[in-house]
Amino acid sequence: MAPYPSFHVYEISGAISDSRDFFKEDLIGCWNEGDMTYLFFFQAHDKEVEALVRKKGLSLLSKDILDYKTMQGEEELKPFKVGDLVFCPP
Repeated sequence: MAPYPSFHVYEISGAISDSRDFFKEDLIGCWNEGDMTYLFFFQAHDKEVEALVRKKGLSLLSKDILDYKTMQGEEELKPFKVGDLVFCPP
């Protein structure tokens, strides 16, 4: 079973290092790559993200809703072994 049915992803021009300070709840993750930031939520946070972007003087480039199964390549998450280690997804 997928932990979330879908992800709401916001693409922002500019690096954000304090997203946890701004989003106390619901933020799944923040991915910085170069001068881009991607914020992941399990529900929409349009107003909050737009407020953060304005506050930081950055630009919101896009927002998208991605199906969890599509993000995982439609593969079921199941335990796997590497050497003596066993990895068990929650």
